[in-house]
Amino acid sequence: MTKRDRTIYSCDACRSRKIKCNRQTPCASCHKSKRDCVYTVSRQRDAQITNRKLDKKTYHQISAIEKKISALEGKKGLLQVETINFNKSFTDQTPLVELQSLFPYLLLSKQDPGCVLVRHHCHHLLEKDPRYFEYSQLLADLLLTKRHHLTARAKALLGEAYIPSPQEGHTIDQLKHVLSLNPNFRFAGNFADPLTSFFSLIPPAWANKQLVDTFFQHIYPVIPIIDETDFNTSINRVLGPQIDGHYINSFPSIGSADDLPFLALFLLVLRISYMYTPGACPVSYDTLRAAETIMKEFDITKTHSLTALQAEIMLRFYKIVAPELYTQSNYVQVSVGVLIQNCYSLALHRDPEYIGEHNPKQQHLRRKIWHLLLRMEVIDSAIFQTILSSNPDASDTKLPQLIDQAPPMEQSIVKHIWRSTDLFVLLRKLVEINSKTSEDTPLETVLELLVEVETKLQTFLATIDSEASTVFYNDLVIFPVNFLLMYMYYSLYLFKGPTPLGNKYLLKSAQILFVDLARTRSTSLFLAYFNLNYIHLVLMITNFLRMRVDCIIHRHLRAQDSSVQDLQCCRYFLKIIFFSHVKELGNYSSLHKYAWQMRKVYLTLAKIMERSSDVLISNDPELVKSAAVDIPVKEINKLLEQYINFKGFTPTTLFDPTDNELIDEMQHENLWNAMENIEYSEKVYSGWIDAIKNVPSNWDWDYWDFLKIS
Repeated sequence: MTKRDRTIYSCDACRSRKIKCNRQTPCASCHKSKRDCVYTVSRQRDAQITNRKLDKKTYHQISAIEKKISALEGKKGLLQVETINFNKSFTDQTPLVELQSLFPYLLLSKQDPGCVLVRHHCHHLLEKDPRYFEYSQLLADLLLTKRHHLTARAKALLGEAYIPSPQEGHTIDQLKHVLSLNPNFRFAGNFADPLTSFFSLIPPAWANKQLVDTFFQHIYPVIPIIDETDFNTSINRVLGPQIDGHYINSFPSIGSADDLPFLALFLLVLRISYMYTPGACPVSYDTLRAAETIMKEFDITKTHSLTALQAEIMLRFYKIVAPELYTQSNYVQVSVGVLIQNCYSLALHRDPEYIGEHNPKQQHLRRKIWHLLLRMEVIDSAIFQTILSSNPDASDTKLPQLIDQAPPMEQSIVKHIWRSTDLFVLLRKLVEINSKTSEDTPLETVLELLVEVETKLQTFLATIDSEASTVFYNDLVIFPVNFLLMYMYYSLYLFKGPTPLGNKYLLKSAQILFVDLARTRSTSLFLAYFNLNYIHLVLMITNFLRMRVDCIIHRHLRAQDSSVQDLQCCRYFLKIIFFSHVKELGNYSSLHKYAWQMRKVYLTLAKIMERSSDVLISNDPELVKSAAVDIPVKEINKLLEQYINFKGFTPTTLFDPTDNELIDEMQHENLWNAMENIEYSEKVYSGWIDAIKNVPSNWDWDYWDFLKIS
């Protein structure tokens, strides 16, 4: 013990007098002198020494704890939860943005190392020619003499049905006359004044009855938002009496403000039914434009009406699936958001029983509309990656109930809603994760949810195998679920990179794309939109893989490694699939504007990929190296070969077209240019804006902004 820490035992008096103390209380000296015997100093000293000893012990304990913490921090990477954000770069965590999603899942093109090379190369091409992507590559290099020859031949072959190009100087009326030879693009009546010209816009009464019956037999299961009895009653009331299957009124009978949106709803039902059965009595394209005119004048933000909501839902449905229209994500986001907000204003998010609606028919209808819109919103988000507008926690609307003595179709619809509800609940969770930007998600949470969705999808599929009559609207569930599963697994592959786990996710996404989705295909007009998006997905992923394979082959050849047989085989399979689907889009392009837009895109990419060496040269070698990582090529080849055999594809060429193929390409281009000219020249404006009607405006977005590198 040091001197400083020596314990003091003497009382205060003995210590001050420096005499011996016998340490009693009182001590002998204080007792003899009759003084108070106090040990103040000695006790303070003892307390100080005791505390000092305790401090040393605590210090050693703290030091031991700090050493343990330091050791744990060295292993903190093992303790951290792995997270993922699908809207950030997987390499540097910078936010990824697609302001205008022209086609679904384009965010992948900013994540995939192979496509990043293509994007950079496209940027160089755009710098040289800003319009490089705006025309068909089959027509881009045609000599003027060749084009004149093909035009003359097309006029001779097609006669009156020949569609002129904008450079040939035809008037709008002449263009409308030519396009009207195709029943799908018939023009009739003054859509800008739909009430005055209403009966010139629609077929006769006998044909309308057939079209309405078609709607409720074949289309209603997909969009069951109308009561058939009430709808037919309103037709008779608003359109008036008939003689020999023809209307006798000159104008619709408008008894209330609600009759205006009903007219729009009726026009849309006719047009949709005709597009489903094109052999029926033609329903002009102007019926759609008349319905739009009515809904523009009927402000649903001021007048909250269930009929107006039904008309808006039907208009939106038509715009999504209509072959002559091309819908981008911005319209999808805004339109479904407006519909959801109108549901809130009409209290559809509250169960009818709680708001005093006791009519069983109205209860059933309101529940169907609400749950249909919730599903529509989730499907939109699954495909277009739009943001959800609804809040399930703010809703207590029950699922539609089975009604005694209801028609078999109505019972089937309700059963379908019940069977698919759990799947949609899980799908909603998945799209919520996919849309998160500021918050990461634990990877384990994503993987568990993916397994749940797949399991629930298999359960759903097992319940519909024996019901062939419901395939039409079951596919509306199966398509978007598989679309999102494929997207998520491919994203996980890019996130994990060239690891065994990453390759597992790559094969999983390829299995869904080339096997599961390939078997889920309907010939229905309204599912053609999903078919086209499926073709887009196949083309996008095959383009990614083809660029990756080219980079790997390039790496092997530079290393003088000639063992590239499997890679060459993979490239061959990918090229067959890519070229075959681009040709397929050519067949769709005579009817579907969406197909024509996609064909131009992928024709350009096909031309670029035919000279992939230019892509490699124009990029940084480090980027090329990052794309040249190995993939499970043998397993991928098996899936590709299986897909080619299933589709019946054979080797084909794109860039050695016959004259007839070039004429078809020119006519498709002229068709959609003519439709755009007609639409632009006949846009309906409010009176105050007529003065600037002819001022040039950019009505379309720059379709290739997403390829430009910011």
